Amino acid sequence: MGRRRGSVGTGAFVVVALAAVVGWLGVSGNLGAVGQFLGFTTGEVETGDDRVEPGDDSGAWSCFWEPTMNDDWHDDVLCARGLETIRPTLLPDQSFVTEDEMMVAAAEYEATLND
Repeated sequence: MGRRRGSVGTGAFVVVALAAVVGWLGVSGNLGAVGQFLGFTTGEVETGDDRVEPGDDSGAWSCFWEPTMNDDWHDDVLCARGLETIRPTLLPDQSFVTEDEMMVAAAEYEATLND
């Protein structure tokens, strides 16, 4: 039996070629853009704010933008205190809400939780 066209040989070539390109980019110092495209990160990622993220045991509630993929904007905020989380439904009477409006409502909800 003959070899099928485009089988293991082609796949192996593609894997080797991709490995060579990634290796060359890593050696030449250009892996940053490719790594970001592929989702790789190096070092620490700075968020630019000092929110309390889940897992922090400060005792205070913190609400932050954490969108769901359920086409309902009203529950795109998550509030956390340590490992305890709440996903509130905010601004339910508005048919459309922006992220900015949700974050204002989230700050008010967070203040209520921490009272």
